[in-house]
Amino acid sequence: MGYSVVGVSCVAGYTTEGSCVPDCTDVLNDFIQDPKDCTKYYVCNNGEANTDPFECPPLQYFNPATQQCEIGSCSPTDICVPDCRFEPVPGKPSVLAHRTSCSKYYSFDGVTMTEKDCGEGQYFNGQACVFDPNECCDPCLYFCETASTNIADPTNCRSYYHCLHNLYFPLEAELLYCPDGMTYSLSVNDCVTESDCSQLCTE
Repeated sequence: MGYSVVGVSCVAGYTTEGSCVPDCTDVLNDFIQDPKDCTKYYVCNNGEANTDPFECPPLQYFNPATQQCEIGSCSPTDICVPDCRFEPVPGKPSVLAHRTSCSKYYSFDGVTMTEKDCGEGQYFNGQACVFDPNECCDPCLYFCETASTNIADPTNCRSYYHCLHNLYFPLEAELLYCPDGMTYSLSVNDCVTESDCSQLCTE
């Protein structure tokens, strides 16, 4: 399933997920596990992965060793960590991607986030400002940094993910919805009573 980006100034392609992109290099006709979700898999055809992953049946995961879905579960620690990060970890200084402009980023000192601008003609790739517009961070990316925290669902301004672990891509079962008449606020990371909401991506 693909998503389009709403209200983002950078319209270039995205290579933001780094090692999280399915890699069919040297794989002709085989299956590979989705690096973001071990309950899904891709089909490799002459070194290229299909566009969207296939999903295993409920309560199953994809086993790369046997090349098939099997009953059981997989650990979030097996999942890759994307190059681009949007959510700060309290007490941990870092640089963070900007949700609505790939020519900007945030500098986080462990407490306060400060918006910064890349130079003219430069784009933030998750680590630094670069001149290649194809390295823009994908604002549709969602990733849990810290357990017991909430992160916004970029596809629906009335829902959010509750993170159960550190450093993993949350599963659909962890998606929660705000009560009727409320939306999820990016600024306070909670459901609030307001009609205006920031929905970044549409299916």
